Amino acid sequence: MKQTRPGSIIALPIVLLLVGCQAPVAPRPPLSICFLNVGFGDATLVVTPERHTILIDGGDAGQGANRVGPLLDDLHLRGLDYVFVTNYHPEHISGIPEILTPLGGEAAIAERVYDPGGEAATEEFRRYAASVGSKRRTLSLGGTVEIDGVRFECIAVNGRTEPNSIRDVRIPPSSGKVVKGNVWVRVFDNYYTVSGDTFRFRW
Repeated sequence: MKQTRPGSIIALPIVLLLVGCQAPVAPRPPLSICFLNVGFGDATLVVTPERHTILIDGGDAGQGANRVGPLLDDLHLRGLDYVFVTNYHPEHISGIPEILTPLGGEAAIAERVYDPGGEAATEEFRRYAASVGSKRRTLSLGGTVEIDGVRFECIAVNGRTEPNSIRDVRIPPSSGKVVKGNVWVRVFDNYYTVSGDTFRFRW
């Protein structure tokens, strides 16, 4: 009969015990995308897995105070990390001062505000620009901003488009319906397009 060396019988149980005690790997938090019902206009809140907050447009007058602001309160957010503005029409920018002013105005934005640059000769634009102050940066056609692995791309400005970025999409392919340009969602490639003037993010 073959003899076992002392200690060899307990070696396997110790290995199994060590393997069994490894802490499970925590799943990565999801990317959260909230499309707010602001009527005619746009407002989208993105929260990255690292909990950075990005607001894309702020809706029309009254919508910032009545829709977006209460959502931020519900999420216990006392500010935003980034704001993106797709264009200067009132239904995209009028709500932004209503959101930021109660939070401290420009100080409520931790990082930057990205918009198409330039100015618009409207009272809505004047109020928007005053509310974001020195945080404004221009995101030009083809420009990108990466936040926690989420890439924001400007693919259309004032009717000009980035080559190969706007295309016909059939949703679903069997339906035969064609959505032109502004709506491009590719779930498994992780793309989503926000149509303001047009703006895409991917992760």
